[in-house]
Amino acid sequence: MCLSIPIAVYGAEIVFAYRDSGYGSGIMPGGGLDTATPGHKQEIATIAQRSGIEVDLRDHWDILAELRDRHVDAVNGVMLGGLVRGDAIFRSPEDESEFLPLGGISRAHTVLCNETGEFVVYESDEHGFRNPAGTWSAASTDVAVVGESFVQGYCVPDGETFVDRIRTRFPATLNLGVSGGAPLLQLAAIKEYASHYQSKITLWVYCEGIDLVDVPDEMAHSWLKRYLEASFGQRLIDRQPEIDAGLRAYASAEEIRIRQRATDRDTRARSGDDWRGWVEARLKLWDLRERLAVKYGVGTGQVSTGEPSDSTLQVLSESLSRARDLTSSWGGQLYFVYLPSWGRFKNGSRLPDRERARVLAVAKANGVPTIDVVPAFDRTGDPLALFPFRRFLHYNEKGNRVVAEAILGALPHGPEKNLKEQ
Repeated sequence: MCLSIPIAVYGAEIVFAYRDSGYGSGIMPGGGLDTATPGHKQEIATIAQRSGIEVDLRDHWDILAELRDRHVDAVNGVMLGGLVRGDAIFRSPEDESEFLPLGGISRAHTVLCNETGEFVVYESDEHGFRNPAGTWSAASTDVAVVGESFVQGYCVPDGETFVDRIRTRFPATLNLGVSGGAPLLQLAAIKEYASHYQSKITLWVYCEGIDLVDVPDEMAHSWLKRYLEASFGQRLIDRQPEIDAGLRAYASAEEIRIRQRATDRDTRARSGDDWRGWVEARLKLWDLRERLAVKYGVGTGQVSTGEPSDSTLQVLSESLSRARDLTSSWGGQLYFVYLPSWGRFKNGSRLPDRERARVLAVAKANGVPTIDVVPAFDRTGDPLALFPFRRFLHYNEKGNRVVAEAILGALPHGPEKNLKEQ
């Protein structure tokens, strides 16, 4: 038994590794095609060609270089999660005061990502968010939406995100979504930006399997947890020049670092010297542990695979409570929107349903109306078709349409027209 069990375990690991070749399981690196190795890019291209889809296999810096050659001010999208994990604090060049940005670089062509085969590039607004021109000039807004990358619109073009589709019903809609925006960052966005426009409706968008994973990092940040204090704020809406200066320096250094890391990775892959990484992954039973995660919650660290802890739920509850009180103070209504994960439909709903039940109970306990998008995905009959190439990525255009319909159908008065006809 001592001999046969290890042989069986590592045999299963090797079989899964060869069968999946990195993508058969549906897992794709964060950011999509542009972050894959050359070999994986070709594999993705082959999968796409079977469906008659042409994919752009260039990297982020290829797109940046092309835009800059045309004298376009192009930047990489800023991920707030990286800032929070690094306990980043920026210093104003004007008075040396410290601050933590919550948005992106303003008025720049932002190279976001490539998950569907085509790069998404959009022009950021005057506060670094993804809104059409003129949104911030309104005296008030109908809807404000806070959340992370799904709200920001990874990785679909302008006009196809679910926030864009909400905007067809409520033209004065403010998108405050930025990648990495978990509960404390969502509360911070409401306090720093949405409060100035006192929207009638505020949508708190929660992403299953993702949001609570980032709570420990948020609570460990020296400043971010202070947003639970009623009086804490940074006046960020008035400090965009300082934010731009800090984020441009950060983005430039990050671009150099990521480019060098990817170059080293690609060099190893082309030369065949990446065998050490392959052996290490097999010794750690990476693929087998991923399979076990879908059954027993023993994850590999990419997303949450188990029931949320009481401590993370408590942070969510406190953040929601503060947001509810703040929005109600100006006569607005806070809604809690629950988005389903890819793993729910690929691997089964047993574990996600545990998280869903507890998270929705938190919203209910705080008196926040909920909009559960899970049934809307189930009703499509093929929820995996709402993800690019049916892989572990963000929603595609169809998925964003389903989310928008579910939200609009639950808001007061409902949608004026069926978005399926648009």
